[in-house]
Amino acid sequence: SSGSKVMQTRAVEFAQKHNIPFEVRSTFSTKSGTSVKKKVKSLEDTLVSGVAIDKNQVRVSITELPDRPGAAAAIFKVMADAGVVVDMIVQNVARNGKANLTFTVPSEDAFRAEKALKEHLADESSGKLGKSTNIAKVSVVGVGMRSHSGVASTFFEALANAGINMLMISTSEIKISVAVSPDQGDEATRVAHVAFGLGK
Repeated sequence: SSGSKVMQTRAVEFAQKHNIPFEVRSTFSTKSGTSVKKKVKSLEDTLVSGVAIDKNQVRVSITELPDRPGAAAAIFKVMADAGVVVDMIVQNVARNGKANLTFTVPSEDAFRAEKALKEHLADESSGKLGKSTNIAKVSVVGVGMRSHSGVASTFFEALANAGINMLMISTSEIKISVAVSPDQGDEATRVAHVAFGLGK
């Protein structure tokens, strides 16, 4: 709509409709001109660029954790001292002065994590160690997803429609992750691919 109007409008529309690249050049020079072609999707345009699955995760649960400052910090200090990397974390709302804390660790660190926690929770006044369970972590990955509406709802709705229950959720600026039952990990990955039009 602006510029020197050197191209006939319908010719430009035809090229755009049929994805035909063209070059605008000067009639007074043999130098290259301006190439016009279909816009390539930038990284910013692609909110979800991939789906990842990690089947080597274990969910660790602590019940009856005292609802006081420092209780959760003490748990994660125990994990840090044991060299255990903690991933997803969920703490429930406290009732009667007690809360439940759940987090995931790599499968290879599970035994070390449980051993350290059993020692820390020996008198049960700091909480009780629940049964650890295997989980699959499925993540949709992209740029700036947390600041864009609709990504989480699309992901969660796709899982719900497939009958997949989310055990835990975590978000960051570049990914949204859910923990699901190990036997539903592959299906969760598949429906996420479909929901975001990936793998075409």
